[in-house]
Amino acid sequence: MDYKKSQNNYFATPKDNPKDKIELVIGDDKQVAFYPQKKVKRWDNEVNVSIRLVHNEKAPTFRKDPDKVVWTGEKVEAHFYDIDPSDEHPEGASEFEIFLKEKPVTNVVSFTVVDKGVEYYYQPELADEEVQEMVDKEGISLLEAKRQCRPENVVGSYAIYAKEPKQNIVGGKQYKCGKVGHIYRPRIEDANGVKVWGELKIDKGLLTVTIPQEFIDNAVYPVRHAAGLTFGYTSLGSRALSIGVDNIITSIIGTASTDGILLKIQAALWSPSGVGSVGMALYNDTGGSPTTLVSNSYSGSLSPTRTTSPTQDSEWFSKDGVSGIVVNGNKYWIVLNSNNSTLRISADSGLPSGTSRYKVSPYGNFPVNLITSTSANTNMFSIYATYTASGGSSAIKTINGLAKASVKTWNGLAIASVKSINGLT
Repeated sequence: MDYKKSQNNYFATPKDNPKDKIELVIGDDKQVAFYPQKKVKRWDNEVNVSIRLVHNEKAPTFRKDPDKVVWTGEKVEAHFYDIDPSDEHPEGASEFEIFLKEKPVTNVVSFTVVDKGVEYYYQPELADEEVQEMVDKEGISLLEAKRQCRPENVVGSYAIYAKEPKQNIVGGKQYKCGKVGHIYRPRIEDANGVKVWGELKIDKGLLTVTIPQEFIDNAVYPVRHAAGLTFGYTSLGSRALSIGVDNIITSIIGTASTDGILLKIQAALWSPSGVGSVGMALYNDTGGSPTTLVSNSYSGSLSPTRTTSPTQDSEWFSKDGVSGIVVNGNKYWIVLNSNNSTLRISADSGLPSGTSRYKVSPYGNFPVNLITSTSANTNMFSIYATYTASGGSSAIKTINGLAKASVKTWNGLAIASVKSINGLT
């Protein structure tokens, strides 16, 4: 990546798409002096995260090498560099790597955290019952199911989301499901290649990495990745969740910011068998639950066939047949179900109760009213809706993509006798 220097700071743009822009600052762009700090800005700085090393170095120096920025103290060193897109980091990542040149006084490496408009969600190890469905349906071991559902570097990590739900409007920014990025659990390594996982914690403006004391006592120095803070630029959830047959999953997408027409729904779906059909729907929110069906569409086969997790947005399953009126100020839910027993969706854990899982049977029947929850949970599914703004007018111009004048009936009633649809005239 090309870093440009301004005064004593370095600037780069890992993603220059104006609709999903990511900017990176190494140093503190509000100060003249250089500080061991990384700032990630997303969506034209609507949200950002700044992480700065806490240290006692008296006269540190810094330099720009061909592929990294290096800050050097007498006992501690920090390297800032890029990680290219891969299966592990689909949209790329940036590294804030700490080197310990000698045994430290404490086994805790600390950073201050300053942010705007974000929330951090801890990703714990999954309980056995959370992956048992995958074991039963796919015949894999419990250990393998856990590994597939939540990789080792995700256990103990943090997903970062926009604090306020974002809306995806045609022509506007591509917020997707509102995920800003992911800070992965660091794996510390000594000079002999001995490795150990660090314990990551973010709380009250402080990020800490706790290294096992036994490792600190016995390590051969220098130790690298003492706080290997990998910030992944990802929109994808970090875990795999098995949906299964006769299950409906729901995900709240927040409050519409303008009147419009639903264009499509996209979800990070895949299946080891590579087959199956998917139905998607949009529901109005009442009292924190999806209640009234706005629109739905079935017969959405996984295409292109995916047997592994998507690595980029273009590989997410897209359902273009769902359409309906979106009303400014109304809250909405996306609802999904499938006839594939091995279908999986990407998700993150630990979000506030606002996403629920519902039961329905058989596949192909979204209820008109979806009220009773059978299994509430706190997963944020990697699923989002895109709609076309209608310019704020309260009058309906089209219905399901057709000119209003050409539509004869709505839900079995003559269109002339319908006074309003979802609150619009």
